[in-house]
Amino acid sequence: MSDTVELELERQVLRAGEKIEGVLLVNGIARYEWIKVELHGEEVLGANSTAYSVVYPVVEQVLRVAEKGEATSPQRFPIEFELPEDCPPSYASRELRCHYFLKIQVRRGGWHRDVVKRIPLTLLPAEALMASTTPRELLVQEGPLTLTVRLDFAGLMTGESLTGSLVLDQTEEGAALPSKLTFRFAAIEESTSRAFSHREVLWLVTHDVEPEDDATLPLT
Repeated sequence: MSDTVELELERQVLRAGEKIEGVLLVNGIARYEWIKVELHGEEVLGANSTAYSVVYPVVEQVLRVAEKGEATSPQRFPIEFELPEDCPPSYASRELRCHYFLKIQVRRGGWHRDVVKRIPLTLLPAEALMASTTPRELLVQEGPLTLTVRLDFAGLMTGESLTGSLVLDQTEEGAALPSKLTFRFAAIEESTSRAFSHREVLWLVTHDVEPEDDATLPLT
């Protein structure tokens, strides 16, 4: 009879603060010393570097589901973990990565190899951030002119559009309009760890605005 170690999960896509629930099925193992399931989350800096990388544990939880026994007939063990509220979402890039997984290990007696399996998990950004409809504003003043940058949404998923408005106004009557305005929108990936220095511009868009000769303030 072949060894069978399977984990049936309700979901593999979750958010921080949610529970991971499922059932571990073990069968075909004549004898085992113990069975455990581990929850791991790691941030890896220098993920694709062959010379140097740094790993920061995000979450580590261990559930010992069974001690000495036999699984010659099917055995089912319920499992449950709870993700911390401050877990960052899953992400991956050329140098930085945050990933989550469940590790199942069955320690067998004698000269038999342990049974080890890994099941990946995906954490989405916090629902409160993605569902927020509160616009974000940034005010910049230069001399008698003010620029208000307003974003419709603060949280975006990959592939979604960044929308909002730019409003140029004056604090004094008769302020002169600039001949050209240049706006740059960027997504920057940066490591703040002293152990791994990294900063990369992932996305950069430049938008030029040339006001008409008869334009008046405020200008949107």
